[in-house]
Amino acid sequence: MGSKITTAFASGKPNDAHGELHEIGHLIECLPELAKKADLSSEQQDTVSEATEALMNAFGELDNTLHGGEEVDVDIVFEKISTQLKTLQPML
Repeated sequence: MGSKITTAFASGKPNDAHGELHEIGHLIECLPELAKKADLSSEQQDTVSEATEALMNAFGELDNTLHGGEEVDVDIVFEKISTQLKTLQPML
């Protein structure tokens, strides 16, 4: 989904990834519950919660542009997403 979203925005056709933006949001919302089931420490669970919020905000910025919101610098948004994914990576 991430590559489809990236490609759609890079090609100037963000609506091509509208469904993926909504779908990835639903997946991101599951992260805190999955962290609890994974028996992560409370510190790691806090990290997951913070990353979840940041990811929802970043993907939300992209989605808002499809609903008449302000244009965003997609490179900056993609960097925010990348940073949060790197934060989560060690907990896999």
